[in-house]
Amino acid sequence: MIDPFAYWTRVMSAWGSVGATGERLSETATASHAVIASRTNTIGEAMRSPLSGDYAELGRMVPEKVAAFSQSGTAGLNALMTLQAGYVAQAQELGAMWLRGRPPTLFELAALSERSSLHALSALETGAQMGRDVVAPLHKAATGNAKRLRKAR
Repeated sequence: MIDPFAYWTRVMSAWGSVGATGERLSETATASHAVIASRTNTIGEAMRSPLSGDYAELGRMVPEKVAAFSQSGTAGLNALMTLQAGYVAQAQELGAMWLRGRPPTLFELAALSERSSLHALSALETGAQMGRDVVAPLHKAATGNAKRLRKAR
């Protein structure tokens, strides 16, 4: 039997994680704005005076994006594989019930209902974790660059 208090605590925790991810997305967008503005000036200065351009900063642009988006994509795909495994497990449970050749008993239906609720909770938690893990490398790169570039100016 599902403990309703633990169940709803986990639901609220997952939604809290979704809210925190939204906050990190907002911080990432703000930091990205500052980084783009700073780097646009750096590119302009390098174009006007190629010998005095900040090529160390210009050389960071592509590799850091590749690293951040690679980590983000990997996290997203790992979470999607976890979700897919949960969906397959639930489909196997339903298929096994259908293949018994008889209508399910009330006990079997109650057990299926409980497992389905736990699958749904697991999907919610995995989705919340996926949001957190996908945004984390982008947030780290953008906010780190914004702080570093703010100090450099």
